[in-house]
Amino acid sequence: MRTLMIAALAACATGAFAVTNWMGDDDSFGLRPEGTPCPDGTLWRDDLGGSFFSNYQEGSDPFFTDKWDGGTEIRYSHLFTASDFALGATLHLRVAGLADDRGPYDVYGDGVLLGQISTNTVANNFQMVRNLSFGVGAGLLADGQLDIYLDLRNNSNGDGYSIDYSKLEAVPEPGTLAALGLGLAALRRRRR
Repeated sequence: MRTLMIAALAACATGAFAVTNWMGDDDSFGLRPEGTPCPDGTLWRDDLGGSFFSNYQEGSDPFFTDKWDGGTEIRYSHLFTASDFALGATLHLRVAGLADDRGPYDVYGDGVLLGQISTNTVANNFQMVRNLSFGVGAGLLADGQLDIYLDLRNNSNGDGYSIDYSKLEAVPEPGTLAALGLGLAALRRRRR
């Protein structure tokens, strides 16, 4: 029983029960098996073996993922069940080579500025992986569609980038958080 409760709590804590909506997949830009860790600072070419201005897309990949591209704007839409995202969401992006010395770049949802991908001036910024998150208010999600616009037009002089995925993760319902808290309290009482 205790093992089952710990597993359930761990799943809640790590977001395994969270509602998500994916565009693309978690395959390190088409260069590694699905779910392979790809933390901030990983180098797209030197660590992952990517080759610039190459396409690593598979048949199911959206048009804007898993390929090294030139400076252009990106527009796509997340479609979902609105009630699953009633409390808002977090937009997660994994990018490589984006937002180097030519940034910052604006990220919009339904025409509303969600935030910026900041300028990155560290060594190897031209190939560095960055995992980014932006809050999305519930009002933008009420119609079951979020139109994303990444303003990358000032990415000039032959520079490029790759996008691994775009993922919307719902803000958890208060009941989920309450259940997590009760489970942790029960474990603590049981230990005593």
